[in-house]
Amino acid sequence: MSTINQQTQLRISKTGLTAFDEEKACDGYIMFHPLCESEHTVNLINLKGEIVYQWNLPYAPHHSYLLPNGNLFYMGKVTNDDILKEDYIPNWINFKSGILQEVDPKCKVVWEHRAKYQHHDAQRTDSGGAIYVSMELVPYDTARKIDKVLKGGVPGSGQHKMFADTIVEVDAFGKILWEWPSYKYLDFSLYTLSPPSPRNDLTHINSLWPIGDDKIMACLKHLSEIIIIDKKTNQVIWRFGHDQFGHVHDANILPNGNILAFDNGVSRKTTIYPFSRVVEINPETFDFVWIYEDSPVHNFFSLYGSSARRLPNGNTFITEANKGRMFQVTSEQEVVWEYINPYFVHDLQGKFSNKLSRAMHYSKEDVERLLPLPLKK
Repeated sequence: MSTINQQTQLRISKTGLTAFDEEKACDGYIMFHPLCESEHTVNLINLKGEIVYQWNLPYAPHHSYLLPNGNLFYMGKVTNDDILKEDYIPNWINFKSGILQEVDPKCKVVWEHRAKYQHHDAQRTDSGGAIYVSMELVPYDTARKIDKVLKGGVPGSGQHKMFADTIVEVDAFGKILWEWPSYKYLDFSLYTLSPPSPRNDLTHINSLWPIGDDKIMACLKHLSEIIIIDKKTNQVIWRFGHDQFGHVHDANILPNGNILAFDNGVSRKTTIYPFSRVVEINPETFDFVWIYEDSPVHNFFSLYGSSARRLPNGNTFITEANKGRMFQVTSEQEVVWEYINPYFVHDLQGKFSNKLSRAMHYSKEDVERLLPLPLKK
């Protein structure tokens, strides 16, 4: 047995804090956790890379958010239920969740909602409930019609069972207030699956962004589209992306009304080889008004996951999920803070990595105001 570490990234890369410009970096705290079914801990670090707080949760988190009341809201990975077969949905076990929980700073559960086929993202709502993404089997006759008109994807992969996402909103008691089965409302003749995407996982929504009470924005990874849905009519009132994106994650609206998104770059039509970038889109003109790319561009690439959020000082906080990398860049694309997840763990498929889903940056003032417990030193 070789004594050489066979995890390539761990062998050749630094971990922990790798860059910090105190004058240019936006101060605050970073919340992150390894994307692994055996790891239930969410970490909060300062910009020096020191762990200042931890949550030890009942379930391994997929995504987690700090709420305005100081509680933690997360999507937990339930692994002992009757999950969809891997034969039908590739990597389902990796991106499924199954339970939504809100916990207080001592990790006491104050609210939960179970949804067997919930995956990827969810947001708490003003009703005391949540809005989330779920998976649903497409009726056979509808699936055959979709398979005929939908372009792209892996040939033959939709011949048996076909699944699509449904966005569900529930109140505090779990009662369904609104739901949007994508296979009922999307005209699939207008969309194209990216080449590596299976036809049995049509939309693969990975993020939600509520816009007031009557609209919601979603990222459709396998269609490489960002869409905005009018909840009153269930119609798509804005869409963008297929000719520009190669899969897309974490679309969010900036204070100036523009949309920020992480473009993974998988089979992007406009480039020869894959690389990731972060783009700011003017939703009225469909122009990119700001782009972050590395130099050379292939240095920055995440096959899956990832996110980007604009910070109060104008910097952009980016998660490069594949490499466990979190960093800040200025508007001039200068890296001013960087941290590599040092926690390498095994997932349910036995893969050993430090992969992330979506790290979050929170202001120093908010964290120290919201968390009633003294921060660990």
